Amino acid sequence: MANLAAGFDILAMALAAIGLYGVSVTRRTREIGIRMVLRSNAASTVWLVAKEAPRLVAISCAAGMRLALAGGRLITAQLFGASILDPMSALRSE
Repeated sequence: MANLAAGFDILAMALAAIGLYGVSVTRRTREIGIRMVLRSNAASTVWLVAKEAPRLVAISCAAGMRLALAGGRLITAQLFGASILDPMSALRSE
């Protein structure tokens, strides 16, 4: 079961990376087109898109962690005896 979950995690990360790249390219389609018409260096055009990705990843990770912590606190408030810091509480319920 853990291997299956890890496989889905890897697939989700790959899809997220492709999505971030697609968003970045879509937002700059006109700029990339102008650079191509003006015969810009291909490496500088790729760098233009690639340098924005780490910022998007950092913002996404920060938002995801905040939502995960908020969701964990919500679940902790709903379940008796469960703690967000206790990994064994998931095993006790089985």
